[in-house]
Amino acid sequence: MTYCKLHRSAPAVCLCWAILLAACGQPGPAVLSQALATDEKLLLSAADQAEILAAFQSIAQGRTPVNPPRPAPGGLRWSDVQPAAAWAVAEPGVEMAIVQTLRHDKNGMVINETARFGASLIWGYTFQLKTVEDRPAQLIVRRRDDPSVYETTATVGRFFDDYQRAEKLRAAFDHMMRAFGRKRGFNDDEP
Repeated sequence: MTYCKLHRSAPAVCLCWAILLAACGQPGPAVLSQALATDEKLLLSAADQAEILAAFQSIAQGRTPVNPPRPAPGGLRWSDVQPAAAWAVAEPGVEMAIVQTLRHDKNGMVINETARFGASLIWGYTFQLKTVEDRPAQLIVRRRDDPSVYETTATVGRFFDDYQRAEKLRAAFDHMMRAFGRKRGFNDDEP
């Protein structure tokens, strides 16, 4: 008869391994349900809005706003370029996606993506795009120091041959720039 003689610390080692394996298991989900809590407020009531407005007015009492949000002077604002491009590419007839956004300084050099520069230092943007048909496209927006604020160049197709779609892209971008310009916003980057 043969038997295996275990070291006397073997049970302790097995117990440690069992504890480690149990502790290293998959964590439970952070959210157990996608349902909202029943007491959670989704919208502010009129009384809540009035209370918040009164609190803000008491803080600002006796002071005048230096740069209140207002529509863009002349109807266009340079700081609206990126959101206008994001909305323009989704317009019917344009139907593209922004693949990459390059920011350029006044010398035409690409500004590092991680660098923090004010919008006034950015001279232009190049938006690399893909159409829904997987064709390359590009929208170049250059800053101008006059009331027109910007100028655009658009190309669509591997050989830049889809002139109609490029013109639709330019028109959609211009439409979105004017729509954003009508909205109240901060006009720190006026040319």
